[in-house]
Amino acid sequence: MAIFSFRLGCGLLIAFLFTGCSSVFFYPDNKHYSTAEELNPQSQSVFLDTADGTRIHALWLPAKTTAPKGSILFFHGNAQNLSSHVINLAWINRYGYNLLIFDYRGFGQSVGSPTVGGALLDAQAAYEWLIDKEKGPIYLVGQSLGGALATGFAAQRPEVASRINGLIVDATFTSYQKIAREKLAEAWLTWPLQYPLSWIVISGPDPIDSLEQLTGLPKLLIHSTQDQVIPFSHGQQLYMAASEPKSRLITDTPHAYTFTVKSNQQALLEFLTETQTKKPRQSAALNNQGD
Repeated sequence: MAIFSFRLGCGLLIAFLFTGCSSVFFYPDNKHYSTAEELNPQSQSVFLDTADGTRIHALWLPAKTTAPKGSILFFHGNAQNLSSHVINLAWINRYGYNLLIFDYRGFGQSVGSPTVGGALLDAQAAYEWLIDKEKGPIYLVGQSLGGALATGFAAQRPEVASRINGLIVDATFTSYQKIAREKLAEAWLTWPLQYPLSWIVISGPDPIDSLEQLTGLPKLLIHSTQDQVIPFSHGQQLYMAASEPKSRLITDTPHAYTFTVKSNQQALLEFLTETQTKKPRQSAALNNQGD
């Protein structure tokens, strides 16, 4: 699950010299990491056509209860493919929630080459499929790069922000340029170029701006004090910038391992329950370190 490591810095340098930096934040593969049927025998592969004609792959895992409480659209991180990420939220089926996870173009069985703009089109196709199938509460969950994509997706589409019940952002950076600059500074090869290269990195709607724009939408912002990939300071800045209503969950897990801890699962379930009717929440800070 680790992303944005030394290879990001080297990737930025190589991309600057040879490719124009179109996809240095994305590290897809088509390996098979887990079997969906083992997680949920009722799981279903879905193939969707995006607005620009790209065919992407998604996985539908229905709730294991007779009356679903809602549905989650899961934006995964920037590496591997959905078969490695689905386990992070597959457990939620037991508690009455449907799960739809999709692969960005170029990941897994999705065709094409990944870009931020393309990933937002992919999200639109997945979202439209989900709201056509399910009429109950809808939530967006994004981890790492997926958190940046989820916040940008909602902020750029007022009809989405007004339809969904909540936004959950886990282990996400404040801006594309800032995280690129920090990672470039970690490697001796790219340290001298951290500022010029960070400005030619791919751009997109920055989470710190998107979260401020999403007024009235309940938000749960999650970050670990032990995150060695996206520093905890990013989570602090995102929470401060986010508009109300908002809640915060502070953990001590490795990057994007949040929901391997039972108490963190419970915190998410409580947020989902409290926002099923999109009732505004008061600001709250939770601390699950050491659980």
